[in-house]
Amino acid sequence: MRRTILVAVCVLLCAPALTAFSNESIELEGLHLVAWEDVPGGTPTFTGPVSAAILMAWHAEHGYSRLLGDLNGNGCVDEPDTVALSTQFADSMRARDGSVWDPHLVDAVARYVGERYPDAFELWIYDPSFPEEYGRHMGHAFEPGRYPGIAIQVRERPSRQAYVEHLEHDRPGIVGVGYELAANVFAVSRSAQLRETPDGWPVDLASTHHDLFGPGSVWNTFLRETTEYWYFALEEGIPFETLIVLVPIREPEEGPDVPGEPEQPGDEPQDPGDEPGDEPGGEPEQPQDPSPTLLPNLWVTNMDGCWSISQDAREHVIALVSGTVHNGGQAAASNVEVLVLANGVSATLTIGLLPAGSQAGVIFRDLDLGPYDTMSWPVQTSITADPYNQIPEADETNNSTNSAFPKANVCN
Repeated sequence: MRRTILVAVCVLLCAPALTAFSNESIELEGLHLVAWEDVPGGTPTFTGPVSAAILMAWHAEHGYSRLLGDLNGNGCVDEPDTVALSTQFADSMRARDGSVWDPHLVDAVARYVGERYPDAFELWIYDPSFPEEYGRHMGHAFEPGRYPGIAIQVRERPSRQAYVEHLEHDRPGIVGVGYELAANVFAVSRSAQLRETPDGWPVDLASTHHDLFGPGSVWNTFLRETTEYWYFALEEGIPFETLIVLVPIREPEEGPDVPGEPEQPGDEPQDPGDEPGDEPGGEPEQPQDPSPTLLPNLWVTNMDGCWSISQDAREHVIALVSGTVHNGGQAAASNVEVLVLANGVSATLTIGLLPAGSQAGVIFRDLDLGPYDTMSWPVQTSITADPYNQIPEADETNNSTNSAFPKANVCN
Protein backbone atom coordinates (compact mmCIF):
# COMPACT_ATOMS: atom_id res chain seq x y z
CA MET A 1 0.00 0.00 0.00
CA ARG A 2 2.84 2.35 0.87
CA ARG A 3 4.45 2.21 -2.58
CA THR A 4 1.12 2.92 -4.28
CA ILE A 5 0.78 6.09 -2.19
CA LEU A 6 4.28 7.21 -3.16
CA VAL A 7 3.42 7.06 -6.86
CA ALA A 8 0.17 8.93 -6.35
CA VAL A 9 1.86 12.08 -4.99
CA CYS A 10 4.22 12.50 -7.96
CA VAL A 11 2.65 15.74 -9.22
CA LEU A 12 2.98 17.42 -5.85
CA LEU A 13 6.60 16.45 -5.33
CA CYS A 14 7.71 17.69 -8.73
CA ALA A 15 7.09 21.21 -7.45
CA PRO A 16 10.13 23.01 -5.98
CA ALA A 17 10.90 22.04 -2.38
CA LEU A 18 10.75 25.04 -0.04
CA THR A 19 11.92 26.05 3.41
CA ALA A 20 9.26 27.56 5.67
CA PHE A 21 10.49 30.10 8.23
CA SER A 22 8.66 31.77 11.10
CA ASN A 23 9.53 33.22 14.46
CA GLU A 24 8.58 29.86 15.93
CA SER A 25 10.00 27.21 13.60
CA ILE A 26 11.96 26.18 10.50
CA GLU A 27 10.69 23.42 8.23
CA LEU A 28 12.01 21.94 4.99
CA GLU A 29 8.82 21.48 3.02
CA GLY A 30 8.98 18.90 0.26
CA LEU A 31 11.67 16.70 1.80
CA HIS A 32 11.11 13.20 0.46
CA LEU A 33 9.74 10.93 3.19
CA VAL A 34 10.95 7.39 2.67
CA ALA A 35 11.65 4.56 5.13
CA TRP A 36 13.62 1.34 4.80
CA GLU A 37 10.27 -0.49 4.81
CA ASP A 38 9.53 1.14 1.42
CA VAL A 39 12.60 -0.39 -0.25
CA PRO A 40 12.08 -3.79 -1.95
CA GLY A 41 14.16 -6.33 -0.08
CA GLY A 42 15.07 -3.70 2.54
CA THR A 43 16.15 -4.44 6.10
CA PRO A 44 16.68 -2.20 9.17
CA THR A 45 20.30 -1.71 8.03
CA PHE A 46 18.96 0.36 5.10
CA THR A 47 18.41 3.55 7.13
CA GLY A 48 21.81 4.84 5.95
CA PRO A 49 21.17 4.26 2.23
CA VAL A 50 17.65 5.72 2.55
CA SER A 51 18.93 8.83 4.36
CA ALA A 52 21.61 9.38 1.71
CA ALA A 53 19.01 9.10 -1.06
CA ILE A 54 16.73 11.63 0.70
CA LEU A 55 19.68 14.04 0.87
CA MET A 56 20.39 13.60 -2.85
CA ALA A 57 16.72 14.18 -3.71
CA TRP A 58 16.66 17.46 -1.77
CA HIS A 59 19.72 18.88 -3.49
CA ALA A 60 18.52 17.60 -6.88
CA GLU A 61 15.36 19.67 -6.44
CA HIS A 62 17.51 22.69 -5.54
CA GLY A 63 19.42 22.88 -8.80
CA TYR A 64 21.85 19.93 -8.64
CA SER A 65 19.72 17.62 -10.73
CA ARG A 66 22.45 15.10 -11.54
CA LEU A 67 22.19 13.89 -7.96
CA LEU A 68 18.83 12.21 -8.69
CA GLY A 69 17.16 11.66 -12.04
CA ASP A 70 13.91 10.10 -13.17
CA LEU A 71 15.00 6.54 -12.40
CA ASN A 72 11.58 4.95 -12.89
CA GLY A 73 10.80 6.74 -16.17
CA ASN A 74 7.50 8.32 -15.12
CA GLY A 75 8.54 11.83 -16.15
CA CYS A 76 8.92 13.09 -12.59
CA VAL A 77 11.60 13.00 -9.90
CA ASP A 78 9.65 11.77 -6.91
CA GLU A 79 9.77 9.45 -3.92
CA PRO A 80 9.83 6.22 -5.98
CA ASP A 81 13.07 7.54 -7.53
CA THR A 82 14.42 8.10 -4.02
CA VAL A 83 13.51 4.50 -3.20
CA ALA A 84 15.37 3.32 -6.32
CA LEU A 85 18.45 5.34 -5.36
CA SER A 86 18.27 3.84 -1.86
CA THR A 87 18.72 0.42 -3.42
CA GLN A 88 21.86 1.63 -5.23
CA PHE A 89 23.28 3.10 -2.03
CA ALA A 90 22.48 -0.13 -0.18
CA ASP A 91 24.86 -1.91 -2.56
CA SER A 92 27.66 0.67 -2.28
CA MET A 93 27.32 0.80 1.53
CA ARG A 94 27.16 -3.01 1.80
CA ALA A 95 23.91 -2.76 3.76
CA ARG A 96 22.88 -6.26 2.73
CA ASP A 97 25.99 -7.66 4.44
CA GLY A 98 25.30 -6.17 7.87
CA SER A 99 25.41 -2.89 9.74
CA VAL A 100 26.17 0.35 7.89
CA TRP A 101 28.79 2.29 9.83
CA ASP A 102 29.40 6.01 9.42
CA PRO A 103 32.50 5.49 7.20
CA HIS A 104 30.52 3.28 4.80
CA LEU A 105 27.92 6.03 4.42
CA VAL A 106 30.48 8.83 4.03
CA ASP A 107 32.51 6.82 1.50
CA ALA A 108 29.46 6.18 -0.70
CA VAL A 109 28.10 9.74 -0.50
CA ALA A 110 31.48 11.41 -1.10
CA ARG A 111 32.19 9.34 -4.20
CA TYR A 112 28.67 9.73 -5.57
CA VAL A 113 28.60 13.53 -5.19
CA GLY A 114 32.22 14.13 -6.18
CA GLU A 115 31.76 12.27 -9.44
CA ARG A 116 28.58 14.12 -10.42
CA TYR A 117 29.45 17.64 -9.23
CA PRO A 118 33.23 17.96 -8.86
CA ASP A 119 34.27 20.75 -6.48
CA ALA A 120 30.67 21.93 -5.97
CA PHE A 121 30.18 20.62 -2.41
CA GLU A 122 31.88 20.14 0.90
CA LEU A 123 30.91 17.27 3.19
CA TRP A 124 30.84 18.23 6.87
CA ILE A 125 30.98 15.44 9.45
CA TYR A 126 30.10 16.48 12.98
CA ASP A 127 31.92 13.74 14.88
CA PRO A 128 35.54 14.21 16.03
CA SER A 129 35.91 10.43 16.48
CA PHE A 130 35.15 9.78 12.79
CA PRO A 131 38.78 9.29 11.64
CA GLU A 132 39.31 6.61 14.28
CA GLU A 133 36.08 4.84 13.31
CA TYR A 134 37.03 5.11 9.64
CA GLY A 135 40.33 3.31 10.30
CA ARG A 136 38.55 0.49 12.17
CA HIS A 137 35.98 -0.21 9.46
CA MET A 138 37.72 0.72 6.20
CA GLY A 139 41.07 -0.95 6.85
CA HIS A 140 43.18 2.17 6.21
CA ALA A 141 43.65 5.63 7.65
CA PHE A 142 41.15 8.37 6.86
CA GLU A 143 42.60 10.62 4.15
CA PRO A 144 40.24 13.21 2.62
CA GLY A 145 42.41 13.23 -0.51
CA ARG A 146 41.08 9.78 -1.37
CA TYR A 147 37.85 11.51 -2.43
CA PRO A 148 38.48 13.74 -5.45
CA GLY A 149 35.91 16.38 -6.29
CA ILE A 150 34.67 16.96 -2.75
CA ALA A 151 36.29 18.48 0.34
CA ILE A 152 35.60 16.66 3.61
CA GLN A 153 35.72 18.39 6.98
CA VAL A 154 35.62 16.62 10.34
CA ARG A 155 34.11 18.96 12.90
CA GLU A 156 33.05 19.12 16.56
CA ARG A 157 30.39 16.94 18.18
CA PRO A 158 26.88 17.39 16.73
CA SER A 159 24.62 19.83 18.54
CA ARG A 160 21.23 21.45 18.28
CA GLN A 161 22.95 24.64 17.14
CA ALA A 162 24.51 22.88 14.13
CA TYR A 163 21.23 21.07 13.40
CA VAL A 164 19.30 24.37 13.31
CA GLU A 165 21.92 26.45 11.48
CA HIS A 166 21.96 24.04 8.54
CA LEU A 167 18.17 24.03 8.33
CA GLU A 168 18.30 27.84 8.22
CA HIS A 169 20.51 27.54 5.13
CA ASP A 170 18.23 25.01 3.36
CA ARG A 171 20.52 22.11 4.21
CA PRO A 172 19.05 18.92 5.67
CA GLY A 173 21.53 16.65 7.39
CA ILE A 174 21.90 12.93 7.90
CA VAL A 175 21.49 12.38 11.64
CA GLY A 176 23.12 9.34 13.22
CA VAL A 177 21.70 8.17 16.55
CA GLY A 178 23.20 5.41 18.63
CA TYR A 179 25.75 4.54 21.26
CA GLU A 180 29.55 4.62 21.32
CA LEU A 181 31.12 1.67 19.43
CA ALA A 182 27.73 0.61 18.03
CA ALA A 183 26.40 1.15 14.51
CA ASN A 184 24.13 4.17 14.19
CA VAL A 185 20.57 4.33 12.92
CA PHE A 186 20.15 7.20 10.47
CA ALA A 187 17.38 9.72 9.79
CA VAL A 188 17.25 13.15 8.08
CA SER A 189 16.71 16.52 9.78
CA ARG A 190 13.50 18.21 8.65
CA SER A 191 12.33 20.86 11.13
CA ALA A 192 13.06 22.59 14.42
CA GLN A 193 10.99 24.63 16.83
CA LEU A 194 12.81 27.72 18.06
CA ARG A 195 11.33 27.76 21.57
CA GLU A 196 12.33 25.32 24.25
CA THR A 197 9.60 23.39 26.07
CA PRO A 198 9.68 21.51 29.38
CA ASP A 199 10.30 18.33 27.34
CA GLY A 200 13.25 19.81 25.42
CA TRP A 201 13.70 21.41 21.99
CA PRO A 202 11.04 20.07 19.57
CA VAL A 203 12.39 18.76 16.24
CA ASP A 204 11.19 16.36 13.61
CA LEU A 205 13.04 14.19 11.14
CA ALA A 206 12.20 12.10 8.09
CA SER A 207 11.42 8.75 9.66
CA THR A 208 13.50 6.06 7.97
CA HIS A 209 12.55 3.29 10.41
CA HIS A 210 8.86 3.00 11.31
CA ASP A 211 9.37 0.31 13.96
CA LEU A 212 11.89 2.47 15.83
CA PHE A 213 10.74 6.04 15.20
CA GLY A 214 7.00 5.44 14.99
CA PRO A 215 4.54 4.50 12.25
CA GLY A 216 4.29 7.94 10.61
CA SER A 217 6.51 9.32 7.86
CA VAL A 218 7.83 12.00 10.25
CA TRP A 219 9.60 11.31 13.55
CA ASN A 220 8.47 13.93 16.10
CA THR A 221 10.87 14.11 19.02
CA PHE A 222 12.90 16.42 21.26
CA LEU A 223 16.57 17.32 21.53
CA ARG A 224 17.96 17.50 25.05
CA GLU A 225 21.42 18.29 26.38
CA THR A 226 23.68 16.74 28.99
CA THR A 227 27.00 18.17 30.13
CA GLU A 228 28.75 16.09 27.46
CA TYR A 229 26.42 15.62 24.49
CA TRP A 230 22.98 16.15 22.94
CA TYR A 231 20.48 13.31 22.73
CA PHE A 232 17.04 12.56 21.27
CA ALA A 233 14.03 11.71 23.43
CA LEU A 234 13.65 8.14 22.26
CA GLU A 235 12.92 5.56 24.95
CA GLU A 236 15.37 6.45 27.76
CA GLY A 237 17.29 8.80 25.47
CA ILE A 238 19.57 8.00 22.53
CA PRO A 239 22.73 10.05 21.82
CA PHE A 240 23.02 12.39 18.83
CA GLU A 241 26.18 10.71 17.55
CA THR A 242 26.79 12.30 14.17
CA LEU A 243 25.49 14.90 11.72
CA ILE A 244 26.56 14.67 8.06
CA VAL A 245 25.77 17.66 5.83
CA LEU A 246 26.37 18.49 2.17
CA VAL A 247 27.38 22.16 1.93
CA PRO A 248 27.17 23.71 -1.57
CA ILE A 249 30.17 25.91 -2.39
CA ARG A 250 29.28 26.49 -6.05
CA GLU A 251 25.93 27.69 -7.28
CA PRO A 252 23.94 25.27 -9.47
CA GLU A 253 23.88 25.72 -13.22
CA GLU A 254 21.20 27.87 -14.80
CA GLY A 255 18.41 26.12 -16.67
CA PRO A 256 17.71 22.40 -17.01
CA ASP A 257 20.53 20.06 -16.18
CA VAL A 258 20.33 17.00 -18.42
CA PRO A 259 23.26 14.61 -17.89
CA GLY A 260 24.63 12.93 -20.97
CA GLU A 261 23.31 15.53 -23.43
CA PRO A 262 25.95 18.29 -23.58
CA GLU A 263 25.87 20.89 -26.31
CA GLN A 264 28.01 19.75 -29.23
CA PRO A 265 30.92 21.89 -30.45
CA GLY A 266 29.85 24.00 -33.38
CA ASP A 267 26.15 23.78 -32.57
CA GLU A 268 24.38 27.00 -33.44
CA PRO A 269 22.06 28.40 -30.80
CA GLN A 270 18.45 27.84 -31.72
CA ASP A 271 16.19 30.89 -32.04
CA PRO A 272 12.76 29.95 -30.70
CA GLY A 273 11.20 32.73 -32.78
CA ASP A 274 8.98 33.96 -30.00
CA GLU A 275 10.87 37.09 -29.02
CA PRO A 276 9.45 40.51 -29.88
CA GLY A 277 10.46 41.52 -33.40
CA ASP A 278 11.28 37.95 -34.45
CA GLU A 279 8.27 37.59 -36.74
CA PRO A 280 9.01 37.94 -40.46
CA GLY A 281 8.92 41.60 -41.35
CA GLY A 282 8.74 42.65 -37.69
CA GLU A 283 10.68 45.53 -36.26
CA PRO A 284 14.01 44.54 -34.72
CA GLU A 285 14.01 44.64 -30.94
CA GLN A 286 15.47 47.84 -29.58
CA PRO A 287 18.42 47.53 -27.21
CA GLN A 288 17.49 48.05 -23.59
CA ASP A 289 19.43 49.87 -20.92
CA PRO A 290 21.48 47.33 -19.00
CA SER A 291 20.06 46.32 -15.64
CA PRO A 292 22.04 47.19 -12.54
CA THR A 293 24.60 44.52 -11.65
CA LEU A 294 23.50 42.35 -8.74
CA LEU A 295 26.32 41.82 -6.27
CA PRO A 296 26.90 40.08 -2.94
CA ASN A 297 27.50 42.42 -0.01
CA LEU A 298 29.32 40.90 2.96
CA TRP A 299 29.63 42.29 6.48
CA VAL A 300 30.14 41.04 10.05
CA THR A 301 28.18 41.80 13.25
CA ASN A 302 27.50 40.42 16.74
CA MET A 303 31.11 39.71 17.66
CA ASP A 304 31.73 38.18 21.07
CA GLY A 305 34.46 36.23 22.80
CA CYS A 306 35.45 34.41 25.97
CA TRP A 307 38.34 32.33 27.27
CA SER A 308 39.15 29.31 29.39
CA ILE A 309 42.35 27.77 30.70
CA SER A 310 43.83 24.72 28.95
CA GLN A 311 43.34 21.38 30.64
CA ASP A 312 47.04 20.54 30.71
CA ALA A 313 50.08 21.68 32.66
CA ARG A 314 50.86 24.49 30.18
CA GLU A 315 48.03 26.71 31.50
CA HIS A 316 47.45 28.39 28.13
CA VAL A 317 44.57 30.72 27.41
CA ILE A 318 42.09 29.07 24.99
CA ALA A 319 39.78 31.55 23.29
CA LEU A 320 36.37 31.24 21.67
CA VAL A 321 35.33 33.98 19.23
CA SER A 322 31.91 34.21 17.55
CA GLY A 323 30.09 36.49 15.16
CA THR A 324 27.52 36.70 12.38
CA VAL A 325 28.38 37.02 8.68
CA HIS A 326 25.69 38.69 6.53
CA ASN A 327 25.13 38.81 2.79
CA GLY A 328 22.95 41.88 2.37
CA GLY A 329 23.41 42.05 -1.39
CA GLN A 330 21.17 40.92 -4.22
CA ALA A 331 23.25 37.94 -5.34
CA ALA A 332 24.53 34.83 -3.60
CA ALA A 333 28.15 34.60 -2.48
CA SER A 334 29.83 31.26 -3.16
CA ASN A 335 32.62 29.57 -1.18
CA VAL A 336 32.64 32.20 1.56
CA GLU A 337 35.59 31.94 3.93
CA VAL A 338 35.97 33.73 7.26
CA LEU A 339 39.20 34.70 9.06
CA VAL A 340 39.48 35.36 12.80
CA LEU A 341 42.32 37.07 14.65
CA ALA A 342 42.66 36.96 18.44
CA ASN A 343 45.77 38.63 19.85
CA GLY A 344 47.50 37.80 16.57
CA VAL A 345 46.45 34.12 16.46
CA SER A 346 44.50 33.34 13.28
CA ALA A 347 42.14 30.66 12.04
CA THR A 348 39.87 30.27 9.01
CA LEU A 349 36.45 28.71 8.55
CA THR A 350 34.49 27.95 5.38
CA ILE A 351 30.79 28.84 5.39
CA GLY A 352 30.23 27.82 1.77
CA LEU A 353 27.30 29.27 -0.14
CA LEU A 354 25.67 32.33 1.49
CA PRO A 355 22.44 33.22 -0.36
CA ALA A 356 21.37 36.82 -0.88
CA GLY A 357 19.72 38.28 2.21
CA SER A 358 20.92 35.49 4.50
CA GLN A 359 23.32 35.28 7.43
CA ALA A 360 25.46 32.61 9.09
CA GLY A 361 26.69 32.35 12.64
CA VAL A 362 30.37 31.46 12.99
CA ILE A 363 32.17 30.14 16.06
CA PHE A 364 35.94 29.74 16.30
CA ARG A 365 36.87 27.41 19.14
CA ASP A 366 40.17 26.29 20.66
CA LEU A 367 42.25 29.32 19.70
CA ASP A 368 45.46 28.86 21.71
CA LEU A 369 46.62 32.36 22.68
CA GLY A 370 49.65 31.27 24.70
CA PRO A 371 50.57 31.16 28.40
CA TYR A 372 48.25 32.82 30.88
CA ASP A 373 51.15 34.60 32.60
CA THR A 374 52.09 36.51 29.44
CA MET A 375 48.57 37.28 28.22
CA SER A 376 47.70 40.81 27.16
CA TRP A 377 44.20 41.93 28.17
CA PRO A 378 41.72 42.71 26.77
CA VAL A 379 42.03 40.21 23.92
CA GLN A 380 41.89 42.08 20.60
CA THR A 381 39.78 40.26 18.01
CA SER A 382 38.58 40.69 14.46
CA ILE A 383 36.48 38.68 11.99
CA THR A 384 36.84 39.20 8.23
CA ALA A 385 34.56 37.73 5.56
CA ASP A 386 36.32 36.72 2.32
CA PRO A 387 39.75 37.72 3.71
CA TYR A 388 41.64 36.62 0.60
CA ASN A 389 39.35 38.38 -1.89
CA GLN A 390 38.22 35.16 -3.52
CA ILE A 391 34.87 36.82 -4.37
CA PRO A 392 36.14 39.88 -6.28
CA GLU A 393 32.66 40.95 -7.40
CA ALA A 394 31.41 41.33 -3.81
CA ASP A 395 30.93 44.67 -2.07
CA GLU A 396 33.25 44.25 0.92
CA THR A 397 33.36 47.82 2.23
CA ASN A 398 32.49 46.60 5.74
CA ASN A 399 33.56 42.96 5.54
CA SER A 400 35.78 43.19 8.64
CA THR A 401 34.81 44.02 12.24
CA ASN A 402 37.13 44.58 15.21
CA SER A 403 36.26 43.92 18.82
CA ALA A 404 37.80 42.86 22.14
CA PHE A 405 36.82 40.90 25.20
CA PRO A 406 38.02 41.49 28.77
CA LYS A 407 39.62 39.15 31.27
CA ALA A 408 36.24 38.86 33.00
CA ASN A 409 34.71 37.02 29.98
CA VAL A 410 35.36 33.46 31.13
CA CYS A 411 33.62 30.78 29.03
CA ASN A 412 30.94 28.83 30.91
